Amino acid sequence: MESFKLKLDAWKEMQSRDSVDKRCSKCWLRIYQCYCETLDKRAEAYTRPGLQVVNAEVINYYSFKEIGRSPNTAHIMERILPYNSSSLVYGDVEAEDRLLDEMVEEHTKFQVRTCILYPSADAKVVSDWRIETEEYNALSGKDEDEGKQGDSRYRVVALDGTYSEARRMFAFLSARLKAKGVPVPVVKLDLGEEGFIKSAYLGLMHQPGREKICTFQAVALSFLDLGESREVCDALRADLDAWIHYLLERKIKSGKSEIKVPSDLIIHAGAASGKSKRKQKEKAAAKEATRAAFRPPETVIAFHKKWVDESGVIKKGHGEVHAIK
Repeated sequence: MESFKLKLDAWKEMQSRDSVDKRCSKCWLRIYQCYCETLDKRAEAYTRPGLQVVNAEVINYYSFKEIGRSPNTAHIMERILPYNSSSLVYGDVEAEDRLLDEMVEEHTKFQVRTCILYPSADAKVVSDWRIETEEYNALSGKDEDEGKQGDSRYRVVALDGTYSEARRMFAFLSARLKAKGVPVPVVKLDLGEEGFIKSAYLGLMHQPGREKICTFQAVALSFLDLGESREVCDALRADLDAWIHYLLERKIKSGKSEIKVPSDLIIHAGAASGKSKRKQKEKAAAKEATRAAFRPPETVIAFHKKWVDESGVIKKGHGEVHAIK
């Protein structure tokens, strides 16, 4: 933790400069790849009527290893939603203590608005947590308007790191809250009838689990369940897609042409065990159906496809004058 804190202080000091080791300190890309112009335009768009986020905000809780990583998505949301986003880094003791104190105060004053987005075994679906929270806050006996003090927006703590790091960060927050006698307000996304969420990063990165998606996408989906409009959440998804395509176009990430199904996904119904030809065919068909469900968008697949230029040279990705084969 002390090592994390020293690195964090060094990072904050470097962020005061225009660049950090030849990288933009704001979008975290190399200077010649800077995406800030687009992000600034999108941030301005979210201040207009119809696209304002009014019901929710996010606290991006970073593992230090995520700071400065080009493919990171949490910092992109911070850029386009500066009035609805904030951040803290695992190991920043003072900031963590402030967050925990605020969560304790919310519980004791019947003004709960903060939840931790993490798919633990006892996590509640976001929409269910919202209903239960409204009922709990109503126990204060105060009039609705009288009971609202300060910011009444729901607040999502998004754990940003690898899944092992996120598990460690959640365990830390959970243990601290339990030690203070406060229930852990942990929530998860609704997987719907299909039982999985398709990652927006498919084709760029493999999806390791049925509900393991990038921070940006997870937060956008949670915002929808916390009362934000479909228009806002669709716009956020479009911004995420634009970011992914930029990473591919500028060859910041090369992408994945091979499709892998999340390891924890149960193959579609029909894949019964057995060695008969019929059972084998059913299993093969079920696996193919699962692969199809996790197929990346054609606009992403196009970056992996090969085409032949006029001189007969085989190239990969978008061709300017040749149709992609």
